[in-house]
Amino acid sequence: MSLVIDSKNKKMFFHIPKNAGSTVSNMFMRGYQDLNLQLGIPEHLKVLYDPATRIGLGDLCCRASEAGHWRYADIRAVLGTWVDECRLYAIVRNPWDKVVSAYHYGMNTNGWLLLGLSKDATFDQWLNRIHAFWRERPIELLVYGQHTYVVDNNGNVPPNMKLLRFENLRADVNAMHEEWGTPDTYRLPEKGGPHVNKAIRKPYAEYYTDATRNLVGQLFATDVRMFGYSYDDYLKQPASDKGLMLKEERDA
Repeated sequence: MSLVIDSKNKKMFFHIPKNAGSTVSNMFMRGYQDLNLQLGIPEHLKVLYDPATRIGLGDLCCRASEAGHWRYADIRAVLGTWVDECRLYAIVRNPWDKVVSAYHYGMNTNGWLLLGLSKDATFDQWLNRIHAFWRERPIELLVYGQHTYVVDNNGNVPPNMKLLRFENLRADVNAMHEEWGTPDTYRLPEKGGPHVNKAIRKPYAEYYTDATRNLVGQLFATDVRMFGYSYDDYLKQPASDKGLMLKEERDA
């Protein structure tokens, strides 16, 4: 799911690719299924949903991922000032970690075939091929910086948008649910529990050479600056959270 809208409480969750969006969206959907609410989509939101791609339960609506990932500026253009009355949320992630995540996603979903690579292609081979195809074959996972999903047409994050951190996923997502007033079924458990599209891998720093480290820093310089990330962030992460750095989020 690429967008979650709770029209009753005027709240939205924007799903940025590779940032645990499937985990959070599915927790929303599971919660509404548990409540067994099956009502129609609010009239003023129907413009967003095509019958072939929509899922709507109660006052909450989720846009199917086949339709792409909605950006704040596009939603604001479609729904107008109603969006200004809403509390908005999105998850951001260290760009170097995110790119390694995209590599595993591509290699695990036959993306290597589209790039003309072998199934055992290294991270360097994959990243250099992606960079070569950058303009010829736009790939949403990499071409668009995270900031493009959460800024307005002037390049600013709106004041009603709260950015959560992938590196502090459980605490930030559960704090969001506290603000949202959602049932306990929406929360991420302290240990274990559902974590969609995960795989185990090495810490992201072990994948990079100086050249690829600098390349990612250049490609996503705006994300690095706007969200305050650095390549060395993994060194600062509390030991209790390091497990999240090893969980590959394979959400589309």
